[in-house]
Amino acid sequence: MVDKSKCIMYTVNILLLLLGLVVAIVSIAAMVNRSAMVEKFPEYAEVIPSTNAALALSAGIILLVVSIVGLYGVCKWETTKGKCALFIYAVFLFILLILEIIAIAGVFVLAGKMSTFEEKSPGTYDSFETKVKNFTNTAYARCCPNGAPDLTKSGCSLIEPILTTDSCANDQEFVKAFVKWVNGNLMLVGAFTVVLAIVQICTFYASCCLLCRRYKQDQQPASV
Repeated sequence: MVDKSKCIMYTVNILLLLLGLVVAIVSIAAMVNRSAMVEKFPEYAEVIPSTNAALALSAGIILLVVSIVGLYGVCKWETTKGKCALFIYAVFLFILLILEIIAIAGVFVLAGKMSTFEEKSPGTYDSFETKVKNFTNTAYARCCPNGAPDLTKSGCSLIEPILTTDSCANDQEFVKAFVKWVNGNLMLVGAFTVVLAIVQICTFYASCCLLCRRYKQDQQPASV
């Protein structure tokens, strides 16, 4: 059991270390991209708050720190310092799991709101849906002049995936394409977070096994 737990801990924490670096880099890129989008489409600032990328960057940094603590803990699991590191690691991992569950719920709630958005009439929009509608109106007017995509307009290259002849046919088709694009990205984020949470549950169990194993050894009487 100890060898299996250590193997799981080493493997997952090395992956978490790399993942933390990737999340941090992607978050910084997202912050830069958001700034560019807001500069071209001020309405985008209300649709995607700046706190989202900042939270993702914080999550990446936390993953880096937690993975380093976990690696230290599994290397020194038989010592007091190692045991302390494993305990801190397990606590942080548990908190991360709770935050990830909340994030997963938030992703699916947002995806649900986006799915029903195109079916609503303007008079029934809530505040979030109004912001989304303002953004799509501005983007459609700028990037689909005369019913055809125009990537040369300021900021239009940032939403290139949804600019097609079909989506630019009218504003309703543009909204459908936008919702599909956003929901596709949300589902990827949600699926990734679910997989990450499952992996972390296994790692949490492995860290607890190492902690309990050490406690049992401490309780064993010294051989005569």
